[in-house]
Order: sequence, then C-alpha cells, then structure tokens
Amino acid sequence: MMLPGPETLIRLCDRYGVYFVYFNDSLTLEGRAENLSKLLDRDISEGARLLEVFPELVGRENVLDDIIDGRGELSIFNIIAANGAVYYNLLVIPDPSRQRSALLIIHDVTAELKARQLLQQSRNEVSLLSETLRHRDDNLKALNETTLLYINKLHATEESLKKSREELRQSNERMSRELLMAEKVQRQLVEFDPPDVPWLRTEYTYRPLEEVGGDFMGLMKRPGEEFAVFIGDVTGHGVAAALFIALLKSTFRQVFMKHGGTPDVMLEKINSMLLNNLNGNFVTCVYGLLSKKDDGSADFVFASGGHTEPVIVRANGPVEFLQSRGTMLGYMSPMGSSLETANLRPGDRLFLYTDGLPETENPRGKIIGFEEGLEELFEFSRSDTLKEAHGRIIEYCDRFREGEPLHDDLTILSFEIVNTP
Repeated sequence: MMLPGPETLIRLCDRYGVYFVYFNDSLTLEGRAENLSKLLDRDISEGARLLEVFPELVGRENVLDDIIDGRGELSIFNIIAANGAVYYNLLVIPDPSRQRSALLIIHDVTAELKARQLLQQSRNEVSLLSETLRHRDDNLKALNETTLLYINKLHATEESLKKSREELRQSNERMSRELLMAEKVQRQLVEFDPPDVPWLRTEYTYRPLEEVGGDFMGLMKRPGEEFAVFIGDVTGHGVAAALFIALLKSTFRQVFMKHGGTPDVMLEKINSMLLNNLNGNFVTCVYGLLSKKDDGSADFVFASGGHTEPVIVRANGPVEFLQSRGTMLGYMSPMGSSLETANLRPGDRLFLYTDGLPETENPRGKIIGFEEGLEELFEFSRSDTLKEAHGRIIEYCDRFREGEPLHDDLTILSFEIVNTP
C-alpha cells in the first residue's frame, strides 16, 4: 500500500487552486514554496518572514501563537494580492505532526470572484437593455440602434461561448486524467495482499460511489500468528475524502508501531492526533487483532469508533452481531471505546463492512437496515467460498435496490477460519 508522494500531492493541490506552506514559532516559512511564489508573483524563499509575505496577518500574532500551540484556527477570506491580479482565502491550522508549528493553506479564488463579477456585469447589461426596450415608443431610431448593438453583443457572446466550451472541454479532459490518477492512488490505499497462511482465508469488495471514495481498509502482519485488521469510513466522497484517508493512514502507521497490540488504546491515540484536524469531517473505524489459538480456533479482539457492528456467520450456527462502545474519531476525547473479544471456530466467517451496505436503498426510500434486513442478507451469503459469499451479498443488494443508484461507498472485508492439521 502506497501513500501519494509529495510531488503528486502538490500537483493535485495545484490543479484545484490549493497551496500550502508550514511556518514555525518564529513566524518564518519552512519548506519549498515554488507554487506559492508563482501564485503571488513574487520570490518566496524558505525562511521568509510570514508577516512580510502575508501582511494581512499583522496584528494577529497572538492568534497565530495560539494556533502554533495547537489551539484553534484562523480564516481570512477574499484577500487581494499585492500584484492586484489574484484573490485568495487563508486558513491557518495547527500542524499535528510537529510541535510549535502550523500549516498555512491558501485557496486561489480569483476565477470564482471574476466569474461573479462577469455575471453581475451581464445582469447589469441585460437590465439596461430591458429598460431601453420598455421605452421603444419614445424613439424608434434609438430602439433600432440599441437592438442592433444587442445583436452584435449576442454575436460576440456566442463567439465567447464557443471559446469557453472548448476551454471547458480541455479542462474536463485534464480533470478526468487527474481523477484517474487519484483513483489509482486511492486504490493503493485500500487494496492489500491476502495473507499466505493456511489457517486464514480473506476476501474483499470495494465499490466507491465516485471515482475516488471515502472508505478505507487494511491488513497488517504482527508477530506470531496474528494479523491487525482495520476498516473505516471518512464522511464525504471524492478527492477531499481521499486526502483525509491519506492523512488517516499516515497517522495510523505512526500509532501502530507502539500501540498496535491494544485496539482500544490504538483508537484513542489516533483520535487524539486527529481531533480538530479533520476540518469538520469525522471517521468511523473498527480496529482489531485476529490471532490463531492452539486449539485451531481464532480470537478477534477489537475496538470500534462509532462503526457498523462486525458480523460472525457461524458455520453451524446463527448470524451474530458484535457490539461495542465508542464514538467517531475526530468528534470528542476520550472516545470511550470498549475492548471486545469474539472466538471463531473453523468454518466461521467474520465480516467487516461500511454503512453503504445496510444503507442500500430502494426506489421507495427503504433501506436494508442494521438489524433484521442485515441478518437476512448475511444468511443469504452462506456459500462454499468467501468469494461466492461476496457475490451473493452484492446480488442481494442489487436485487433490493431495484435499479436505484448507490448513495454511498460500499466496502466489505471478510475472513474465514480454516481447519488445519
């Protein structure tokens, strides 16, 4: 699994008019700022004074110091650059990865403001023309001249529209290529190689609502006969959700090295690092440890952050829902996660999934649901192999939808305990 590299991330941000740079408690910039230099049409080198580059922050030093300490954030809108040709918004937030550091995000809104000005100008011209037409009886000659002028403007507008359509077509082609690149990067964030151990089989299904989705999952080897498994859902879809997933994966790996053996502590640590840094988004997640026991069974020890309940389909028994406590990541601290344990015997299957599965909807607005409907779905999934089980789950959902489009990403991750000598 790969995270997008710095150059790829910078290129994506540049395409969408977003630039960023770090600064420290001395209010000096850190790192490269070539794209920012190009935006503001001036040379901005590493170590430049923050208040000289962004004079609109002068007088807000106390607020900046609070943000560097990890408290609060600052937003300033519709700032005009010194060259008079660029408008931008500023957002200052704490840097969770380093102490006494903050992240400055610059959003180029020049095109948006110019579009508004052009729209207002067009409305004014139409209003003036309407007023002239209402007084056509006053002066027929003036009316004819105004009408001719209007026709000429329409011709000019038509030519302008033709040019705009071509520019829009080229922009759409570029965006399509970039979305394909983002989709490839995000699939690298959710795909994993099945473990090559005789006692465990795995299978997964991933259906993003858009080219780039907000679901994530993973499987990581731990010492001995143990695997760490996680699945989650970031609120929202598209490129923004994918960037949050990249942030979450990076945070996950940092915490995993020290706290990967205690799922409830693992989620609490991740929550503390993400709190106030998700820009109003939240994350639901299940993290657990799947380990083989000497009697041929396996234990699943897990904690949940407001996620859908894991399901066990017993080989010779009922469908069981595994309940646990815990709020969403990024919502509050502490999360109050509970540590739960379930034993799986050979032939038993464990299913982890995102809420796109129970919230599958039909044309009448009814969903599969989180109780009886979901239990019926997993009963229907019983089959010889995990792959066939996933196929039956998708078959059940498609039949239930009756042609209604999906309204959320859909991700399923499953495990089957195999009887080994």
